[in-house]
Amino acid sequence: MNRPIALLVAAAPLAVIALTLAACGSSARDPNAAGRLPDGGAAATSDFVPSEAGPASADGGVCPNVDVLFVVDNSGSMADKQARLAQSFPGFAAALQKRLPAAKSVHVGVVSTSAYYAGAPQECLIRKTEGPSSSASQCLPAGAFLTTAESDFASRFACVAKVGAGGDDDETPMKSLLGALSDKTNAPSGCNAGFSRRDALLIVVLITDEDDVRESDCDPTTFSGTCGSGGDPDAWAQTVIAHKGGHKENVLVLSLVSKKSGDCSNVIGANVSAFTHRFGQNGFVGDVCSATYDKFFEDALPLFDQACTTFVPPPK
Repeated sequence: MNRPIALLVAAAPLAVIALTLAACGSSARDPNAAGRLPDGGAAATSDFVPSEAGPASADGGVCPNVDVLFVVDNSGSMADKQARLAQSFPGFAAALQKRLPAAKSVHVGVVSTSAYYAGAPQECLIRKTEGPSSSASQCLPAGAFLTTAESDFASRFACVAKVGAGGDDDETPMKSLLGALSDKTNAPSGCNAGFSRRDALLIVVLITDEDDVRESDCDPTTFSGTCGSGGDPDAWAQTVIAHKGGHKENVLVLSLVSKKSGDCSNVIGANVSAFTHRFGQNGFVGDVCSATYDKFFEDALPLFDQACTTFVPPPK
């Protein structure tokens, strides 16, 4: 079980969001080639070539609008994983900068894996940070999410990404994910108004060293409710796919989870992994216990190309 310790979120990850999400371009190698494994395992080394323009989507256009949702484990045991994340992001950003054009519009939001300190419901994107090791600031005074077009995007993301430590050790990432995408929260009167768009490619980045499952020693009275998000990987995936008009091609899921008990976590991320793999070639799982996340992000790059070329625009 996780215990509150310092959580490190460095400013280095910011560049990757502006660039990753900046768009989708063509790749020198086939994302379905034999070297790429569906779980982010042994894959060919990166040999990406810059592109002049993004690939055509189903309607002949380039990569569409992009909505990126970060689901970050805010329990105590994640401090070292956050440090690795910060170290690996610059290389990923540099690779993307060489080969990807700009997307038309990019929304970026962050939720944690448990009810947040500042009193906001768990499904609401974090605007204000509170609690141990957080930035303790009103990071987004004007809205619930960021856009990469903002001049102060980097500093504001640095603020909101530093969610702090001390969250519940009953992580419920799927409750946060599904709630953040719901019609209710994205309605004009909702707490995430305008974040998730029907005509956008959805990119979900899940980072957790625990699984979303009812834990045998979880005391519901301690966590003010039942443990785990409820449901199963099939139900979670179907909810997300329905949100995107029934097109799983319009969703890309990147997950860093615990893949082997005893390394840095006692709980294998089986359910989160299963959810990720429900998206087929648009799902990619890496090991959150790896010493570095460089290879995970390098191997995930071709999926951005694939997601752009297979994107199905909504009816006009």
